[in-house]
Amino acid sequence: MKVQENQIGSESLLDAGAVLEKLRRSNLYKQFHWLESVPSTQAVAKQMGEENAPHGTLVWAEYQTEGRGRRGRVWEAAKCENLIFSLLLRSSFRAEDLFWVTACLGLAVCYALETVSGLAGMIKWPNDIFLEGKKVGGILTEARFDGSLTRYIVSGLGLNVNWNPQKDKEMPYPVTSVSREVRECIKREDLLGEILQGFERQFSFLECGKRRPIEEAWLSRFILLGKRVLVIGDGVEFECTVTGLRKDGALLIQRSNGTEEPVFAGDVSLRM
Repeated sequence: MKVQENQIGSESLLDAGAVLEKLRRSNLYKQFHWLESVPSTQAVAKQMGEENAPHGTLVWAEYQTEGRGRRGRVWEAAKCENLIFSLLLRSSFRAEDLFWVTACLGLAVCYALETVSGLAGMIKWPNDIFLEGKKVGGILTEARFDGSLTRYIVSGLGLNVNWNPQKDKEMPYPVTSVSREVRECIKREDLLGEILQGFERQFSFLECGKRRPIEEAWLSRFILLGKRVLVIGDGVEFECTVTGLRKDGALLIQRSNGTEEPVFAGDVSLRM
């Protein structure tokens, strides 16, 4: 495994060596880039994809100035307190399979949270991670295509670890961090190592075409299943009940009149 560093500040609590030790038997991770500050790890990883960086390249940063989430939203993170990384993958998938890359990373995060904190991480469609009913992180998966198949995929994670939400500006939705829920500082290298190991396990199923165990595990962590929700998107707003997930990752819902249909994009929130 090749490691490149860019002046990670002394204030960082993350021990890169400890992460590498956890991954020394990995068949996936080939190259690591540890950066102090970047506009966006996602942008860096995508550029590396254009420059033929190998499958399994990880870009990790202590701080990013232009982080973004789904639908172009800004994602902010305090320096040296959270986990911010993007992973470059060169597997060939069709567009309808990309959701399952996000699902693999989401499951890896949930399992890692349970291992490190003892708390059960949950997933809110399509890409948010929840802890104790509050958002703790999010995933963004993007791809470059050659024809109908991916040339490369970049899947990124932003996870609140030791950040204190009370110190920052008010958020439009309930947010938390891992340390806030367990009331102690979390060793980020332990959490990162668990996430990366877990993703490799889940992704190996996907690459072998074994999507069923991923789907079953994802649904068991799906916080909206069977719940009444409000869907907002594409100029429409309506209430419905979540009934499941389609094979391409679209949300399956049931309208008040009993008709079922898929939802491909939009904001989905629980109705209290």
